[in-house]
Amino acid sequence: MKKIYLAVLLSLILLLLLPIIGNSFAQNILNKKIENLQSQGITLKKTITDSSYLSTKKEYHLLYTKSGEEMVIGVGVEYSNILFNKEISIEIYPISFSEEIMKNREFSQFLKDKSFLSHIDYNLVTQDFSGYIKDIKQQYSLQNSTTISILLLNTRFDGKGDLTDPEILNSTIKQLSIDISEGSKKRKLHIKDLFSSLIVDNKDIKLQLTSKNSFDSLEFTMDEKKFQFLDFNYSLNVTEIDKDSFMEFQDRLATDATDIEQIIIKLLSKGIDISIDDFSIKNIVINNQSFDGFKLSSKFLFAKDSDLANKFKNNPIKIRSNIQTEMELHISKKIFNELVKTSSMIGLMKLYAKERGDNYIFKVMFKDDKLKVNSKVLSL
Repeated sequence: MKKIYLAVLLSLILLLLLPIIGNSFAQNILNKKIENLQSQGITLKKTITDSSYLSTKKEYHLLYTKSGEEMVIGVGVEYSNILFNKEISIEIYPISFSEEIMKNREFSQFLKDKSFLSHIDYNLVTQDFSGYIKDIKQQYSLQNSTTISILLLNTRFDGKGDLTDPEILNSTIKQLSIDISEGSKKRKLHIKDLFSSLIVDNKDIKLQLTSKNSFDSLEFTMDEKKFQFLDFNYSLNVTEIDKDSFMEFQDRLATDATDIEQIIIKLLSKGIDISIDDFSIKNIVINNQSFDGFKLSSKFLFAKDSDLANKFKNNPIKIRSNIQTEMELHISKKIFNELVKTSSMIGLMKLYAKERGDNYIFKVMFKDDKLKVNSKVLSL
């Protein structure tokens, strides 16, 4: 009987300790995430903790600096202390920008109200996540009599991986509108039903990246000119990217873009393969005049070359021999003729075009340092 009592007692003690152990588990992971951010030049300014026996709330204030401009980002984290609950809720919102921007009272109030807020539900073990961006319906005025209106509706996202560098990220936006009015000058950008998907496979020494984007309509108005693009699709695949060189390229872009040319040459020297399966717009409307759009597909291969840096240094034009590309473009005659009006060089391309119904077709190939358009050789 005493053994039974002892077993029950130990079980109760374990149950009582579970929230403490769970809190420690979550806290260790969060500490590692903060350390990782600090290694990327983001400084932890402040931590506020509100903890109870069963749950914990934390608020981090992070300072991000680039090109002399500073931004303080708030990150609110809430999680259960129960060990078996690996879900945490995260809210990310800007707290302050540069002094010049913060002079605008309306904008400062938006920040205090957390009007620009992203909510994420994240699993610490599986690294699956989903979330949303809070709807934005804001208007504010600048000191130079400029009025800016922002509308962002029904933004959702999900994915997998580290939040700062996810392996999978999908997002949808029902509507995004930015209207800028400066006296008689008007600028408008309206996008509807925007979809974006990114998949990164970095388990090997080589990276593979797949990106897809689409929207139902994009409308851009500049004073009296109005452009509208309907049914846009874009699909990109990049393979054979050297992981170490690509990470170095990303770090250099984020911190210091000097000598970026050398990093690009190093990346290309490892070889790269890019294909655009679909880049198309079904219709283009310019000042209420409708045109059929275009469809493009292409492949680009840059051959691996350990001596590429020397080749580029001695004679940059020689690296053309490493390039092999194919491209096929279907473009409506109507929109092509409009483009001809903007450039006589575009007009010369008509000499190489093939006609199919209401479209011109261009099949372009560059291989062995030779350029062909619809099997006709162009001198370089």
